[in-house]
Amino acid sequence: MQILIIEDEPIISETVSICFNLQWPEADVLVAESGEEGLTLATNQAPDVIILDVGLPGIDGYETLRYLRGVTRAPVIMLTARDGEISRVKGLEWGADDYIRKPFSHIELLASVESVTRKWSDRLSGPWVFTGMRRRGSKSTPGPLLAMARPSA
Repeated sequence: MQILIIEDEPIISETVSICFNLQWPEADVLVAESGEEGLTLATNQAPDVIILDVGLPGIDGYETLRYLRGVTRAPVIMLTARDGEISRVKGLEWGADDYIRKPFSHIELLASVESVTRKWSDRLSGPWVFTGMRRRGSKSTPGPLLAMARPSA
């Protein structure tokens, strides 16, 4: 498993790296200190999961998330000090798979990584194409707002 941490506070990225290395010793943990560096690593390294802070220098975490969704299908977990409902909803609507507030529980973070990678494993194990989005509030079309499907042969 390859994990990309995009976090500008070294103490946080080191703590999260240690946490992952203790849980998954075989994991390859990459660290970026800015959104720009994170986008480069995400594009070149194809991580399995991305941990993303919102308060980054340069482009912030929300913009980084928007760009990430254009280059990778890897699940993204927002790990941030911003705890307001609007911030959480914005992160989730822009494509985050989970949103964890700082200070955080290492157990919660590990559980979130396991959860999002389990949910995404089927989607990442073959060719998938974006098939569209349903309108918010549409009762006639149950299911997720974002639709993915395997291309027909």
